Amino acid sequence: LIEQGNYDKAIEKSIKKMLKGNADTDDKLMLDKAYRLANQQDEERIKFLKSEGKPENWEQIYFTYSRLDRRQNQVRKVLPFQIKGKTFNYNQKDYASLLAESKTKAAEYHYAFGKRLMEDQLKESYRSAYQSFLKAKKYRESAFPDINNLIDEAKLLGTTYVLIEVSNATNARFPADFYDKLLAINTSGLESNWVNYIVGRNSRSDRYDYLITLEIQNIIVSPEEYSSKETQRKKRVEDGFEYVLDSRGNVMKDSLGNDIKIPKYKQLTCVLIEREQHKEATIEAQVVFLQTTPRQIKKREALSGTSVFNHVSARAIGDYEALLPEDKVKLKAEPLPFPDDLSMLMDCTEPLKNAFEDIVRSNKNLIY
Repeated sequence: LIEQGNYDKAIEKSIKKMLKGNADTDDKLMLDKAYRLANQQDEERIKFLKSEGKPENWEQIYFTYSRLDRRQNQVRKVLPFQIKGKTFNYNQKDYASLLAESKTKAAEYHYAFGKRLMEDQLKESYRSAYQSFLKAKKYRESAFPDINNLIDEAKLLGTTYVLIEVSNATNARFPADFYDKLLAINTSGLESNWVNYIVGRNSRSDRYDYLITLEIQNIIVSPEEYSSKETQRKKRVEDGFEYVLDSRGNVMKDSLGNDIKIPKYKQLTCVLIEREQHKEATIEAQVVFLQTTPRQIKKREALSGTSVFNHVSARAIGDYEALLPEDKVKLKAEPLPFPDDLSMLMDCTEPLKNAFEDIVRSNKNLIY
């Protein structure tokens, strides 16, 4: 472990054995060597970071002092210890003031850096400022009375707000329920810490960073159509019996003296007349992804939703016994009134909404 530079793991391994009372000389020697090398490495790192004179280094300096303090407390558990009659005991250093100083300076840096980032007035800068303000609060909240307000402001300004809406470019007028069905989108899995989706109508579009609009462009409703089809069914059924006659016209007998009879068949015929009713409605649309600042269309994608009314009824002429079982089921169906155009278009909302949601999800990478 020491050869690999894993000093703290070597220290932890040795201490575990020493606390259990089964450490040998090599374990103790490993602890001593690893402890000295780890401290030397960290102290040199701190010296270098301070020599650079960069305010952003104070966070790393604080982390390194924390590591030194944590390591010292860990090793203190087994002090003093002996190796071949020699007592090992390390001087204890008070890191409290060094930790306090570096922590305060790290907090001051993140506070100042966050405020500088806010001046850029960019989403990415607001988000970075938010993280800096959180660190400043974590390290020294009491030093910054306005820190919570700055965190809230950076969060608000760094968040991307996306409005999902529906527009109607046709002359058709739809009830509010029509739009509600199209906007019944599940946004779970779309949102993140920095992206917030709002689904609704009649919202002020200038408040949003992106608009995702389902634009209804065309409505197609087919005429009410009827079609007929005739199918003839034939079935051979048993119809009594007849005697078997010999060449002289006499009834033949079997070995027991009984008359020989054979089944007699007849053919049944029936004509099945099916009447099919058909009507379709389709809503053609496109999804437009618009970035508001700078104003530009990121993508357009076409989609549609269709509803179909299909109904089959039937009547029969002839002997019903010739019909198949499924034919008899059709005979039970009566012709139905055609649904009106609005009902058909309302039925289009579900497939259209599903296609809309799929497009929004597959293009979530456009929003950031």
